[in-house]
Amino acid sequence: MKAMNPRLTHEYGKGWVFSVELDGETVGQAKTIVDGYPTGYFDIQVEKWSEKRSLQANAYFHVLVNLIAKETKSSEDDVKRALVLSYGTPSRGTDGKYDAVKVPRGTDISKFYPYFRHIGMDEAGLDMYIFYKRTRDLNREEMGRLIDGAVYEAKGLNIETLPPDELARMMNRYKEGA
Repeated sequence: MKAMNPRLTHEYGKGWVFSVELDGETVGQAKTIVDGYPTGYFDIQVEKWSEKRSLQANAYFHVLVNLIAKETKSSEDDVKRALVLSYGTPSRGTDGKYDAVKVPRGTDISKFYPYFRHIGMDEAGLDMYIFYKRTRDLNREEMGRLIDGAVYEAKGLNIETLPPDELARMMNRYKEGA
C-alpha cells in the first residue's frame, strides 16, 4: 500500500501512535485489511515507496529475451538468468546486507533459487553465493537498467530493437506510471 506523511506522536494514556495519510485507492485496501482483523496486533512492515515495473516494460524485456535466445540458440531461462546476473540488482535483506548463502561444495543451488552468483569459498570450504532479485521484484529504475542491458546485448547480436525515440517514450511512460 502507498502511504504518505508518516507521523509518530505520543498520546497521553495511549502511548505512541504511528499514523500515515492514504490516497483513495489505498484507503480501500487498508479498510479491507482492518475490517478483516478488527482487534489484536498487526505485523506491519514499512519500506520506502518505489514504483514497480510496468507490464509494458516487462513484456518488452521478455520479447528481447526471446529474440536473444533464438539468435544464440540458448534457452530463454538461460538468457534471462545471464541478463539478470549482468544487469540486474543483487537482493538485499531489510538490514541492507546482501542476501547470501553458504552451502556444501557441489550443492546445486539452482534447485533453490534461479538467480545467484558464486562468489567464492569460505575458510571451511563452503561455497558462497549471493542472490539477485527476480524481475517481478524490481522497481522501475532497476527494471530500466535491466532493459537497457537487454537492448545493448540485442544490438550486439544485430537484433532489431525499438527505435531510440520509441524506447525513450516507453521508458518515460514507465517512469510516469503508465
